[in-house]
Amino acid sequence: GGGSGSTTKTYAGSTTVKVDDCATAQNMTTSASVKNAFKTALSESMNGVPVSVTELAKVNCPARRLKDGGRRLADPSVKAAYTYTSATNVAKPSLNALQTKLNDKLTPLGYPTVTVTSISDPQQVTSTNVNAAMGAHGLFLSMASLLVGISW
Repeated sequence: GGGSGSTTKTYAGSTTVKVDDCATAQNMTTSASVKNAFKTALSESMNGVPVSVTELAKVNCPARRLKDGGRRLADPSVKAAYTYTSATNVAKPSLNALQTKLNDKLTPLGYPTVTVTSISDPQQVTSTNVNAAMGAHGLFLSMASLLVGISW
């Protein structure tokens, strides 16, 4: 059988958005609706490629409050890690395009406007990470023992 030659690859990236405060960041990182808003906004900003948001994390929100209202060094933010599949590496969205689409989706959910501060360059993810870590030899051995187990 001949392949079509347009194998899709998986790419991983992340984007960071500035939010009003750590309470907002906390709410956003635990919301399925927010995760979906990032997913849709990212997909729409990248020619409609299928996107999966793998994680939402708080940034610059220390676990403990600083005494005496110590000065914050950086803005409370939410970082969204995502992957997408495409035959080619799609250009990352512009900050403005993503910000507009994201706020269009977050505003109806009752969140204040966010500012997209960074979008990483997508990196190709190889699907053989697990096998490579285990080593071909280890994989073969586990398959062999599995087959032996079945035959008995």
